[in-house]
Amino acid sequence: MCADAGLSPDHLIARALGGAHSTGDFPLTLGNALTRNLRRLYEAAPPALRAVRARPRRGTSATSR
Repeated sequence: MCADAGLSPDHLIARALGGAHSTGDFPLTLGNALTRNLRRLYEAAPPALRAVRARPRRGTSATSR
């Protein structure tokens, strides 16, 4: 027990987090982490690779995007 509040350490941690995180948050958190890492890698990529991404696909025009 935590003498200051009369609560167990586990209970204090649960109250501090306030239920803000659950297993339902995992996909969103993982997606945000992946997006940040992919963006960082894309920005660090050589310009030639970025040029390939910027090219329109075959059969589409630049105005149809």
